[in-house]
Amino acid sequence: MITGKVSQADYLSAIRLHRATLQRLYYIIGIAAVGVGGITYLYGYIFGLVLIGAGVGGVIGEFVTSVVYWPWKARHLHNQQKDLASTITYEWDSTFLSAKSDSGQSKREWKNYNRYKEDGRVFLLYLSDHLFEVFPKHWFQNEEQIASFRELANLANSPKLPNEA
Repeated sequence: MITGKVSQADYLSAIRLHRATLQRLYYIIGIAAVGVGGITYLYGYIFGLVLIGAGVGGVIGEFVTSVVYWPWKARHLHNQQKDLASTITYEWDSTFLSAKSDSGQSKREWKNYNRYKEDGRVFLLYLSDHLFEVFPKHWFQNEEQIASFRELANLANSPKLPNEA
């Protein structure tokens, strides 16, 4: 069993983890545009400058988005979602993950989650591509409890049979 409130910092960590792959992709595309633009410009094509500018602009834009926009947006969304300010208690066994808070309760089978992600701060259990539940790691009592949760969350990453999908 774990209990806690999702803080603004936890929520920002969740958003950063959720968009980490996309962020890497933006940086790779921007850097590739700079590289291709540089090579193109060296061969005498003025269009290379456009690619360099687009690549640098993309990298700067993604950096500003991750440092300015998403922290602001995380605070805004956290303040809108009043349930995040409530204490949430989660319990689990090998079949179900149950949650209770002032707003209500839920009980879901582990297999109903599509996938999970984790980093050093949070677990995300996905119900769909953009809908997830946040489990801050500081809620857990010890590493054994984290390992137990991780093992069951891995069921969400297991391939689904056609009749389970």
